[in-house]
Amino acid sequence: MVDVLLMWSKDQSGVQDEWVSKLLLIMKAAPGLSRLRVSDGDLMARGGPPPWSRVIEASFDSLADWMAHVDVLNSRPDLAAYKEAAPPLVLFFEARDA
Repeated sequence: MVDVLLMWSKDQSGVQDEWVSKLLLIMKAAPGLSRLRVSDGDLMARGGPPPWSRVIEASFDSLADWMAHVDVLNSRPDLAAYKEAAPPLVLFFEARDA
C-alpha cells in the first residue's frame, strides 16, 4: 500500500478551495484508490500553527496505481493553471499496518 499526502501552504490560499475540490473529484475515480480523506478546519501542530493549510490523504493499493494516477493528473490541461498557481507539497510512501 502507498500512502500519499498532498499539502498546501498557507501562502497559496487564494486558489486552494477550488483546486482541492476539483482534485478530490478526479481522485475519487482513480483506479487502485482505497482511501481518500481531506482535512477539515484549521491544521494543528505542537508548538504553534503549521505552515500548511489544507491536506489530502490518499491510500493506493500499489505504487504503480499512484504513479498511473499522477500521469492522469499531469495530462489534464484543466489542472495546469492550478499546478502553477498553488502546487502542493506531495509526499508518498509505502505503508503497512503496525
